[in-house]
Amino acid sequence: MRCADVDDDAVLSAAQAAKAYLIVSEDRKHLLIIKRFEGIPIVTAAQSVAMADVA
Repeated sequence: MRCADVDDDAVLSAAQAAKAYLIVSEDRKHLLIIKRFEGIPIVTAAQSVAMADVA
């Protein structure tokens, strides 16, 4: 198990398999507290929009 909520492990596994550069979630209880998984940042939708605006 990688996450407190085992259902979220599928999200983490998919992101890792896809070599994602970002995980966007509003799950403050389980995913956002991790902040980073296998080097992949976990951010809110608002944070991802802010990152896109900068780029």
